[in-house]
Amino acid sequence: MKGMNIKAAWERLTRSRLAGRISQSLGGTEAREALLAKAGYQGQPGGLAARLMVEVGRALPLALDPASLRGFGAVFPGADIMAAARAEALSRYPAISQGDLPASQVRLSPEEQASLWPWLSGQRALRLARAFVLSRDASLAEAAVASLADFCADNPPLMGPGWADEQTTAIRVLNWLWCLRFLQDPALLPQETMLALLVQMHLAGQILAEALLGAPEAGPLQAGPAGALLHLGRCLCLVEEADQWVQLGLSRLGMALAAWSKPWPPLATSWAPVMLEWGGLSLWLCQKAGLDQPEGLIAGLRALGPQVRAMAPPWGAGLAWGWSPAQAAIGLDQGRVDAASGAANLNAVLLTDPDLRAGRVMDERLYWLFGKPAPEMIRQLAGGKTPAACHLPAAGLALLAGHSQGRRVSLWLRTAPLARPAESDPLWSAQALSLGLCLDGQPLLITPGPAGSGPLAGYLSSRAAYCALRLDGQEPQNGQTVLEALEEDGRGAFLAARYDGYSQLNDPVIIRRRLFLDKHACLVQIVDQLQAEGEHDCEIFYHFPASAEARITDAGLVEISGPWGQALMFPEAKASLELIKGRANPPLGWHADQAGRAAAAPVIRLYARVAGSARLTTSLALSQPND
Repeated sequence: MKGMNIKAAWERLTRSRLAGRISQSLGGTEAREALLAKAGYQGQPGGLAARLMVEVGRALPLALDPASLRGFGAVFPGADIMAAARAEALSRYPAISQGDLPASQVRLSPEEQASLWPWLSGQRALRLARAFVLSRDASLAEAAVASLADFCADNPPLMGPGWADEQTTAIRVLNWLWCLRFLQDPALLPQETMLALLVQMHLAGQILAEALLGAPEAGPLQAGPAGALLHLGRCLCLVEEADQWVQLGLSRLGMALAAWSKPWPPLATSWAPVMLEWGGLSLWLCQKAGLDQPEGLIAGLRALGPQVRAMAPPWGAGLAWGWSPAQAAIGLDQGRVDAASGAANLNAVLLTDPDLRAGRVMDERLYWLFGKPAPEMIRQLAGGKTPAACHLPAAGLALLAGHSQGRRVSLWLRTAPLARPAESDPLWSAQALSLGLCLDGQPLLITPGPAGSGPLAGYLSSRAAYCALRLDGQEPQNGQTVLEALEEDGRGAFLAARYDGYSQLNDPVIIRRRLFLDKHACLVQIVDQLQAEGEHDCEIFYHFPASAEARITDAGLVEISGPWGQALMFPEAKASLELIKGRANPPLGWHADQAGRAAAAPVIRLYARVAGSARLTTSLALSQPND
């Protein structure tokens, strides 16, 4: 995003090839002594550590009272959480070969970034500190402190992968502050580690503030840096920039959330719950710290909240287009609770609005924010309406939802690339007009997952890996998607969009995709219409989860069964069908559940040779769930 690029700041500072010297001046002994003096604790690092812990405790009054700690095991699987924490304490983060490079020169593969994420984001240290406060096991506190110290040693200012982008930096300082809150006792942190943390957080605040001030307009991902500045300014009130950070964070939060309703170069949809979580955590901080409510923050939460709720179970399945390592800002119970559910429920509780609530599964963030009453607060938010048809332009996502024969049906259409085709790339073009379908929060038609950089990366980034139409065996090239209709009533919902990504062909083609959801009959219709003059080879791919079973019947129909029950696909009569799973050459029929790891999954390939304007219709009858 133009103007919001932390690497640009690093490049300005390191182009003289004195990166190591600059890093030392920003984080070395002299920098630490100077910060002590500015904070009024010259020669008294112990006093500064104690003051910092006090301020963090005031700013983040988490539910760490004895009653909440005793009640934790009644709400969460305490034994499993402690076992995972002890295993994490014994583990080491993967070795990195780029820790001595300026951050602007760091190049990590998606697999490396994903494997390093718990450490780079501070979530590993936070989980260990949380386990310590529950068990009072000193070894867990020592492991948390070691994780913090190792990060500072391997990622000095401006150096290493920890400083490579502003989102990672923002999430890390938030998790570090929560980590300090859980540790509580300054005696648990060696003075050297505490000073290193403080210097790094001080520098992070300066860099995030510069990035926000240099951005020409508020963007959808600015909620992270803005929320981080708000937390840093309140917790680090002993530094001279604290008031400026608070005010800057307050001024940008609402605008950043509102920007999700505007067209942008397409973003990974998994960022939407993360930014909503930033908004909720910041609103909670303002309420607890007695700060003025950020202008437009509640309006921004109410604008983004319904879309994130529709992405979360029991409606959506957390399926995402594009990839980002962040699934949640505060990463306490990763994988146990869907990240979109956590963000949606946090805002539902803060705003006392059942229409924003996802499922009733309690996540740890909510528990530590509100204590033992948190489960009851979720239970009382009952009776929320079905998510309305909506469009999230910044993520390039349109959503339909409805109740039908006792089922919750959620249908998504990827409307990327949006508005700025010059900034698109082949990955986003491959996703255009792809769709996802969920039943009762379980995925039926899916996205390919993160492509990574392995042997299947090319396939997972191609049109054939999406539930989309491909022409003449070619990939689309940029183009522009226009949402033409988004309507619903008591009977059903309708969505239509057009895409001109095949204008490079000798006979340019425009694709129109229309989705119909019949709420009474539990029926989904997918109509793909071509506007062309000559003949074209059309392929449509429908991808199912690896756990699903698919079979082509003698009548030319497709029976699909999975965790959500059964479904019957009625393909276009003039199309031929092929069922593929885990084909190697050329690859087809794979789904990645994480970067660098893919499993064979069934895919139905429809093929037809058409001439001129043509229409291909696929219907899905969704039956009752399995007993």
